Amino acid sequence: MPLWALLAVLLFFLRDPERQLPNVLGITSPADGQVARIIETDEKVSILIELHVSNVHVQRTPLQGKILTVEKVAGGYQRVYFIKKKLSGDSEAIQKNARTVIEMQTVNGERARIELIAGALARRCIAYVRPNQDVEAGQRIGMILFGSLVRFEIYSTGYAPAVKVGDKVYGNKTLILAKKD
Repeated sequence: MPLWALLAVLLFFLRDPERQLPNVLGITSPADGQVARIIETDEKVSILIELHVSNVHVQRTPLQGKILTVEKVAGGYQRVYFIKKKLSGDSEAIQKNARTVIEMQTVNGERARIELIAGALARRCIAYVRPNQDVEAGQRIGMILFGSLVRFEIYSTGYAPAVKVGDKVYGNKTLILAKKD
C-alpha cells in the first residue's frame, strides 16, 4: 500500500468532527456506533454501543460533572461484535478485554461510568481526562483506536432508554436516555 493511501486511511480513522450539543432533556450518546444492548436494573441503566471501523472513534462525556477516577484495566483483545452475531452483552470479551474506565459524578450528584473497551483490532484506549478534572457535557474524554465498544452507565433510575438495540447513534448528537417525568 502506498504511503499516501495509508495516511488517508489513518486520517479517516482519526477524524474528530466538531459537534454542538443538542438542547434535549436527557443524556446524549458518548460515542458513534450502533446500540448493542440496553440493561436496566433497580439501580442503573447501561447502554452498550458497538463501534465499527467506519465510526468516529472519539468519545465524549454526555454529562457535566467531575471525573472521579480514570483506570486502565489490562486484558485480552477478543472480538466484541454483538449485533450481527447475536452475542450476549455480558460476553467473555466484555468481561476480560482491555479497557479504560472513567468514573464521574454529575452536577446533579449522580454517578456515571464510561468504559472504553478494546477489541481484536482496537488495542488501545486513550483517556483525555484525569481524576478531579471538571468536564462539560459534550467534552472529548477519550478515544478507542480502530473501533470496539463503549459501555455507558448512569447510576440513577430517573432515565428511560430513548433508543433500542440496533439503532445508530452519534456522539454528542443522539439522545440515548430521556429524563423521566
